[in-house]
Amino acid sequence: MSHIELMTRQRLNRMPVQYIIGEWDFHNITVNLSSPVFIPRPETEVSFYLLEVTYAALYILLCYGSVLYGLASVCLTASSKGLFQNG
Repeated sequence: MSHIELMTRQRLNRMPVQYIIGEWDFHNITVNLSSPVFIPRPETEVSFYLLEVTYAALYILLCYGSVLYGLASVCLTASSKGLFQNG
């Protein structure tokens, strides 16, 4: 069975595309995914863009339980300060 056939069969069995691909982007972070890892939702990423990230907001978001918010915040802060460059 070819790789395309396997991926098609997985999708026909209602496996999420993110698990089939094995990774998904959240903000500027690529998250490796496999079942049963939670899949980053687009509405979560949109909410990240809409929030003004301050230390208070970051604390609330981390307490909310989403590590992805924290990772994206760290990357956003580090890139805005020139601490690292993508690529």
